[in-house]
This record gives sequence, structure tokens and C-alpha cells, in this order.
Amino acid sequence: MTMSGVGPGRVRLGAAFAISAALGLTGVTLALIAAPSPVHAPFSFPAVLLVPLYVLAFRYTLDFEIRKESHSFVLAPLPLTLGALVATPASHLAARLVAVLIAIAWARQPPVKAAFNTAVAALEVGAVATAVSFVPAGNQPTPALWLALLVSLLIVDVVSNLAVSACLAFLGLPVTRHSLLQPLLVGTPATVVFLCFSVLAVTA
Repeated sequence: MTMSGVGPGRVRLGAAFAISAALGLTGVTLALIAAPSPVHAPFSFPAVLLVPLYVLAFRYTLDFEIRKESHSFVLAPLPLTLGALVATPASHLAARLVAVLIAIAWARQPPVKAAFNTAVAALEVGAVATAVSFVPAGNQPTPALWLALLVSLLIVDVVSNLAVSACLAFLGLPVTRHSLLQPLLVGTPATVVFLCFSVLAVTA
């Protein structure tokens, strides 16, 4: 035990939860202060239906192998793009959090992982809502929308990957350059491809 009576394991867990709390608070703040999207989808779609779409995206991942290493990609860009165009940032955030909590309960994720995934979900919605709010107004999505979505998601990928590494370090687990860079090297091209598909699917 430490002098304060708190074991080092609890301190490490507390640091990991603090990182998740910071990410989540940032995402919630961005979503709540972001203006509604000036670009609208060419159809109406109830925001509540984003919940099952997100749940399906979390449930059925795209699994592939590169150089004998297995990778999984969550198909979240589609409901994320849809939510940015059909829902207010606050309602989009609510739908995303409900969906991620359902997915966490379904997978019985441990508390540290559950807290981190919830935080990243909030951060994605907040970052996307903020980026999209700067896109020129119009009734049809434009390349500016795709760029705003791409930049915001790439920023979230970098921040969340650094946060994962920090959490692992606080928990006393090894962090290597490979584990730090590999998710970005694999995830970035996948994000670009599926974001293109998502924008085309929403605007078709």
C-alpha cells in the first residue's frame, strides 16, 4: 500500500479511467456546443433508428489479416455519417451512447475497456459534429463534407490510439512502436475507404 492507503493497482486503474473521462468529457462538450449540420441528407431518417444501426455496426465487424496479423474494423462510419446529416449533435450523441452501452453489455466488456469505448464513441460524435458544422450549407453533401468527416475521424484515431497506449502504460502493460503505429497504418486506409462508401451510400 502507498502512504495514502491506496494501492498502486488502484492508482493505475484510476489513471486509465481518468484518460477515458477526459476523452468522453471532450466529446460530450463538443457535441453539445456544435451547431446543427448545415448539410442535410436528401431524405428524412428518425434519429432513434441510429441506435440499431450502431449496434449492428459494433456487432458485425470487418475482420481481415495483414502479414499474419488479425485486424478488425468497426463499420461505424456509415451510421456516423448518417447521424451527422439527419440528427442534431445532441440526439446523435444520445443514440451513439445508447448503442455503445448495449454493445458493451452484450459483449460483457470489462470496466476499463467499457469506459474507454464509451469515451471514444462520444469523442467521435463530438469531433464529427464540430467539423461538419463548418461545412458550407447546402441540400447535397459535397467534397467538403467528406473532407470534414475524414479529418475529424483521423484526429480521433490518432488521439484514441495515443490514449490506448497511455492506458496500457499506466496499467503496466508493454507499449511498443509497433503497437502504437500499426493501428494507424491499418486503420487510416480502412477509414478512408469506408468513409467514401458511407458518403456515397447516404447521398445515393
